[in-house]
Amino acid sequence: MKIILLLINVIYEIKEILFQHTFEASLGISWWAVPFVFLMSVIAIPFILSIQVHNPWSNKIWERPRWNSNFLNFRNPIDFLSLGGYYFIITGGIRIVGNFIKFQQLSMDGLLMLASGAGILLGVYLSYKYIFKEKFAKTK
Repeated sequence: MKIILLLINVIYEIKEILFQHTFEASLGISWWAVPFVFLMSVIAIPFILSIQVHNPWSNKIWERPRWNSNFLNFRNPIDFLSLGGYYFIITGGIRIVGNFIKFQQLSMDGLLMLASGAGILLGVYLSYKYIFKEKFAKTK
C-alpha cells in the first residue's frame, strides 16, 4: 500500500514537471534554509514521538517501520512519520531533477523537501534506535 501511494506521487510529480511551462522561482529563500529545515525536522520527530509515548491510546510497544505495515494505524505513529519522510524525499528529488532537466535551474523547494524528508527519516531512526528504544519491540 505504501509503495502504491509513493508510485502515484512519482507519476503526479513527473506530470507536473512535464507540463509546467515556466520555472516558478522560490520566493527569496536563501541557502541557509536547507540545513535549518533538516535540523528542525530531526528535532521535531522525537518531540512528536515524546508526546505519543504518553498517549493512552497508543500501543504499549511500538514496532519498527516496515513497508507492509499499516501506516494509518495511529497507535504506532512511527509508520506514518517514516512514510512522510519517504514522500518528501521522492517529491524533492523529482522536483530537483525535473527542474534541472527542463529549466537548467536548481529547485529550492525541491531542496527543502529533500532536506525535510532526510531529517524526518533521521529523526525516526534516532528515535527507535536510541531515544525511545524501550518503547520498541525487540526484533531479531
